Amino acid sequence: SVSLLVPGGMESAPDSGIEACFVDPDGFAGLADAGPARGVSVPAGYWGGKNKKFAVPAECQAVYVRIPADANPEQVLERLAGLRGGT
Repeated sequence: SVSLLVPGGMESAPDSGIEACFVDPDGFAGLADAGPARGVSVPAGYWGGKNKKFAVPAECQAVYVRIPADANPEQVLERLAGLRGGT
């Protein structure tokens, strides 16, 4: 399986051979409905106190998470709970 993590956004073709495509939240609307699983990458600022209001789009099929090594563990647990709850 091959997945792409694309900074920004892109459109994906149904026959691209890609299993999933992860883009920035602002670029999510540009992903094609057909084709690879549509995913969003969680902004880095979400873990450090910025972007507290980030929400996974309803049509999202996958989420890419990269937690910074220096992130506060308690805050990470709080943010993960927020992602699971959709807030």
